[in-house]
Amino acid sequence: LSSDAVAMFVDNELTNGAMHRARLHLVHCADCREEISKQRDTVDYVREECKNEQVTAPTDLKAKLMSLANECSPGPGADDCAIQRPESFVAKVESVVRAVRRTQGR
Repeated sequence: LSSDAVAMFVDNELTNGAMHRARLHLVHCADCREEISKQRDTVDYVREECKNEQVTAPTDLKAKLMSLANECSPGPGADDCAIQRPESFVAKVESVVRAVRRTQGR
């Protein structure tokens, strides 16, 4: 998993499909499981350290972020996005078969 995917996994920000694929990957990848564990430990540490403090971003950072939002042109609307067809039952079965074969070393 990419570092972004690890963070999104820990923060529960992945789509249902992406979360499912990530979980399948984690079954087979000790390195990614370790990264997930480290990320969770970091989140817990920061949350504990900042529990009693009011943590805010510096004013100049907020101003820079707001100026970026004003500089960007509007992106595509929902009507402009391609509609993805849901994964077929056969595709899901093939995915499971591939996962089983990987675990059996084929």
